[in-house]
Amino acid sequence: MSDLMDYIREFSCDRGELPLVHTTDKFTLQLIRDSKRLETKEDSVYNGEKLLYMFYGRPSFRVNSNINHTSASFFAPVCLIFDRDLLGSAYRIMPFDTGAHHDGMLKETIHKSMDRSRFALDVDPDSPMKLIKCFYGDEMSYLDNRPSHGVVDLDELQKSQKHYVEAYYHLVHHRSNSALDERVNAVEVQFDKDIDIAGQLRAVILPSRFFTAEVITNIENEFAATAIMYDMPATYKPSELMNTIYEKVKNFIVSNRV
Repeated sequence: MSDLMDYIREFSCDRGELPLVHTTDKFTLQLIRDSKRLETKEDSVYNGEKLLYMFYGRPSFRVNSNINHTSASFFAPVCLIFDRDLLGSAYRIMPFDTGAHHDGMLKETIHKSMDRSRFALDVDPDSPMKLIKCFYGDEMSYLDNRPSHGVVDLDELQKSQKHYVEAYYHLVHHRSNSALDERVNAVEVQFDKDIDIAGQLRAVILPSRFFTAEVITNIENEFAATAIMYDMPATYKPSELMNTIYEKVKNFIVSNRV
């Protein structure tokens, strides 16, 4: 039973348009090129389940966040943008970064005794849009992390003891000098099976300084996807490049809206 899903279930909404996003690095991209798929891995958050993670619309995973400054090419972030139809193959959909929750990063907004499963969304392609409609109003506001103040009545949530919905409300609206940023309230989509790249990848975002024109063309042909390049300094901190990638993802989404 999910308290949050029960609350948002009746919200009417249009079909969502945002793609699924998977962030990795240049070294892992080569492994993906070799295998032609994204592979599940044993996951510590869910007690060893073999899982693969993506986020709805946002490049929210900070790859190699423990690397401070480097000039090595293989740590550079790479972002894969997938067709939203993959939602139909999801195993679990969560309204926040479960890794951040597991690591205690959400302790200021989610009580330590709350059951994570009671935040889960239905495994349905419409679930993310229902959540967005309720807490953001529309997908572009979600993409920009601009929550709405006019739909959910916080006072009513508190009086009616809807603690799980209240917790998510606080998470979405939380603004402080803590380590939290937009990634923690991005919709997380989990898969329990490997995903073949062919026919499902729409774009790949790459660091221009580490790829020749020939390699870029090969990648586009292998993946049947658009290559989008970004600039970066010779010495870099991987996590600091994510704002640039975020902008590239948003531009791709805006330019491909129907």
